[in-house]
Amino acid sequence: MELLPIRKTQRVLVRVPLSVSGKMNDEMPFEEESFTISVNAAGGLLQLRKLVIKGQRLRLFQAKSRQQEFCVVTHVEPIGDGLTSVRVHFLEPHPEVLAYYISTRRLDTTSPRFKI
Repeated sequence: MELLPIRKTQRVLVRVPLSVSGKMNDEMPFEEESFTISVNAAGGLLQLRKLVIKGQRLRLFQAKSRQQEFCVVTHVEPIGDGLTSVRVHFLEPHPEVLAYYISTRRLDTTSPRFKI
């Protein structure tokens, strides 16, 4: 069993649509529409259909804000129906991500699913 690293910043449960791109093992580029499950200043959790591996670099693009981030896959887990849960770590931390969602009240911190 692989132990996951301890989270150093608050996690926010929020669904943000993203375009995820990268290169497969054969260097063939891919792009897939996806969304976040949760984010924190250091990274986030996504769902993907494409098979990615730990250590793989990805580009996340949020069309509405025109913001792009580069990240590294830190954990991959199959969740069924051809989907995988993919944990990513940003190459540079972004504490403003949390500040934005907290200040605009786009999350419910009273939910039992919300854990710090």
